[in-house]
Amino acid sequence: MHALHLGLDDRFADDLVAVVAEAYGDTYPGLVEQREELSAVVRDEESRFRRTVHRGLRELEKLRGTTVTGDDLFVLADTWGFPVELSVDEVRRRDMALAPDWRESYALHRERQRARSRAAATSRE
Repeated sequence: MHALHLGLDDRFADDLVAVVAEAYGDTYPGLVEQREELSAVVRDEESRFRRTVHRGLRELEKLRGTTVTGDDLFVLADTWGFPVELSVDEVRRRDMALAPDWRESYALHRERQRARSRAAATSRE
């Protein structure tokens, strides 16, 4: 997220694997031996996270002009995978209105979702 704010829209995290492998390769030889595989995993994760962030930001922008509620934040997290912490940071960064009770509302929705998940798991047993 911070990389996007800095204008770094290209992937970069997998480049750090080489740096870490060089710094810690003597202690953890697997870093050197599996460097290419680790780079591929990091590249894939970064790519997926960037898609999630872009999608979440698009959905968040649709809420401009409204007061963002815990319900909205839950949908962003549950439906779009956009972490609530990033949502709140972005709401504040974009100077959007945030409901004062968003935490309670979000927690209520999260607990209801967990209860539904537990009930579904129990019914399958």
